[in-house]
Amino acid sequence: ERATSAREGAALIGELCGAYGLSCDSGTMLAVADYDDAWWVELARGGQWVAKRVGPDEIVMRANSYRIGAVDFDDPDNFMYPATLVEYARKQGWHTDGAFDFAAIYGDPANQSDAYNCDRHAVLESRYSSLGKVSAIDLMRFMRDIFEGTPQFKVGESGSPFRTGMRTIARMNTEASVIVEPRRTFPPHIGNRMWCG
Repeated sequence: ERATSAREGAALIGELCGAYGLSCDSGTMLAVADYDDAWWVELARGGQWVAKRVGPDEIVMRANSYRIGAVDFDDPDNFMYPATLVEYARKQGWHTDGAFDFAAIYGDPANQSDAYNCDRHAVLESRYSSLGKVSAIDLMRFMRDIFEGTPQFKVGESGSPFRTGMRTIARMNTEASVIVEPRRTFPPHIGNRMWCG
């Protein structure tokens, strides 16, 4: 309602995060997309945030851990952030000098390296990296993935892959999975399709 593009939407999320001092757990993020553009906005403690543009023909996913690493402060076309991002990290003792890696600086180290999160990134990235072009149907298949055919595939005593120590992409306790499909050939009020699970 308050943005006319994905870029404006990402900036608005950041503005609201800063204005209301949102304090988010490591790995909290939102995606914003339109026909031409897409952004990931990762929200951190103290109302801090960073947004990174998804490049053309790039596929990125998030599974409960920050994925925006090095922030290029000289690239406003692909990065957005509050003016306080670096100074806040310095005051907390998280950063001194050198390259600014948002995930390493603002992320909880245990969460960032937890196989519970990282295995999902690795398996999904290996699945789509060989496909080239990815369709909404491919994404639906990925969201149902339980790691069959990989060393991470596990089943419990009941034979179910859902009650094991391995967190698969498809889970019984997934709060939501969403695939957004902006379709340029239709008017916006019917063209933007969202698949929710």
